[in-house]
Amino acid sequence: MNTSKFDYDIMYCGSAYDYEEKRSELLSQLSTRLTIFNFVWGSFESTAKLFPLPALPKYLKRGSGSIVDRSIWYLKQHYGPKPRIAFYDNTLYLLRRLLEANEFYSKYCKEIKLHNFADLSGLGLHIVRKIRNELAHGSAVMPLPDDWGEDAKKVLKS
Repeated sequence: MNTSKFDYDIMYCGSAYDYEEKRSELLSQLSTRLTIFNFVWGSFESTAKLFPLPALPKYLKRGSGSIVDRSIWYLKQHYGPKPRIAFYDNTLYLLRRLLEANEFYSKYCKEIKLHNFADLSGLGLHIVRKIRNELAHGSAVMPLPDDWGEDAKKVLKS
């Protein structure tokens, strides 16, 4: 995804051109990964709709809850105390480490705990849903090239 062709001023500064090249490469990778993620997430939602998932109890949430809420509740009711999928706990641990390392997504570390509607079996789905909602609603922060200065990252955080 080359965005520099829309910025004619980029040719006046070599470091701006270098940055734009790195940024374009990063955005291309992001676009590819988001496309794959959207297909996987859409497949999950379509598949979950095929199952008669129970509504959440009223003391947990008003209404019947979203398909994701009902899926998380189903996992808690049917798979909570049982051994989980191989490497699930390790994957959840690695997800936490990735979140801790990212200044924009570290806020989700507080979600890695037991909730009244979710236990460990549905926790990964709960966290991915939170991050996905930021992307879907346009409030996610787009990544920057790793070597782009801390001052610029502070501006983006504010």
